[in-house]
Amino acid sequence: MWNDDLALFELPENTSSYQVIACTCASAIALLNERVERASRGFTHVFIDEAGQALLSESLIPILAGVKDDSNLLLAGDPKQLGPVVHSDIARKHGFGITLIQALMECECLPCESLLCCNCFVDK
Repeated sequence: MWNDDLALFELPENTSSYQVIACTCASAIALLNERVERASRGFTHVFIDEAGQALLSESLIPILAGVKDDSNLLLAGDPKQLGPVVHSDIARKHGFGITLIQALMECECLPCESLLCCNCFVDK
């Protein structure tokens, strides 16, 4: 819910009893704030839609807010379609113009049998 006094979105009461919470990557910061305050157990599943367009830094917000050791993280999106929009030349110069999907696909540190291996991506 929007809080006019604080000029930000706040979570409703008792979100720990909710089975599903949907939010944008940026508004997931409210979940992160709540998690720090009450040491939440995280979520069983975290889905990031349009992950082929969300900046790496944006994608990290819901990951930090909701992923725990036994969580499932799903990134849905096409890295070959419309990419992220970066207005800052300085940010782009320092590598902040990529998505999490791009970073994972370009990472050479992943073993071939990893679930992140290119052969495991669904291509339709």
